Amino acid sequence: MGKKKRPTQRGIIPAANHLTAADLDEVLPKQLDLVFATVRDPMSRLKSEYRYQFGASRIGRLGFSSWLHLVTSCMKIDRRMYDNHIRPQTELVPECAEFFRLEEGLDPIVDLLDKVLGESAPDITIEHLLKREPRPIHVTRSDAALIASIFAADYQRFGYKTPDEDGLPNDPYAGLRALLAKLVAPLIVFKHRLDWLR
Repeated sequence: MGKKKRPTQRGIIPAANHLTAADLDEVLPKQLDLVFATVRDPMSRLKSEYRYQFGASRIGRLGFSSWLHLVTSCMKIDRRMYDNHIRPQTELVPECAEFFRLEEGLDPIVDLLDKVLGESAPDITIEHLLKREPRPIHVTRSDAALIASIFAADYQRFGYKTPDEDGLPNDPYAGLRALLAKLVAPLIVFKHRLDWLR
């Protein structure tokens, strides 16, 4: 009898605020009064994550193109990598959820909550708490194509326009970045899995 293959995903590991739609289906009651989510343009979301990782991880010190290839290669091995921050939003947002695009502001969420609760909240200011220092990010044609490919379902479901590659510079090292990412990603995933299981 052959050796049983271990599943690549074992249990819920990400923080409760980063659960997938499938995880939520398991842990939340079936009847909910309101389900909503905030979504973000995939390009902006990845740039934001890159800025955040600059201060939080060693790979965040790579250039954007190298970082992008590496984190998306890790995510292809294990979708939970980086606490689901890289994972397509379509896998996080339940089908029944009403969604709000971050670029359109958060006031519509306050309006929705007022409507559901039947009363108006006092003036609320929603602030950005985890701001990082602005860091120049140079996006290449291959970066834009990679993001459009991996996050195609996000662009379609949430109504965002796919990145326009016109005017972006070519990356002569894109193939090399992809190859190195493919070689290094399994080691990073292995380390993260060890950290998860402690």
